[in-house]
Amino acid sequence: MDLISGIRNIKTLHLTFSAVELISLFCKSGGLPVFSNLVELVFSSKKQGWIVLLPLLLEVYPKLTTLVLTCLEVVKVYVARTKKMQLTEDILKLPTASSQVKIQVL
Repeated sequence: MDLISGIRNIKTLHLTFSAVELISLFCKSGGLPVFSNLVELVFSSKKQGWIVLLPLLLEVYPKLTTLVLTCLEVVKVYVARTKKMQLTEDILKLPTASSQVKIQVL
């Protein structure tokens, strides 16, 4: 826990499954660690422990601009009907690491 508290100014964070478990425990005992300058978050495990942690991280780190999920199979994006067409076009322009990823705009 002291290590997490000591690395508050990092900009890029690569999380393994073990790191996700550690941060999840930290959250249960007093909240998310504060990474004031975090702009890139990478989950590098095929295990899906990140599913619970990700929504919390997205709320707390507003400077986050890059998110990498190497184990992603389906992306479901819920958006207002008036923005659906534009968002669909924008998403289709994004590069993907795998042709197996399915993107659904709902």
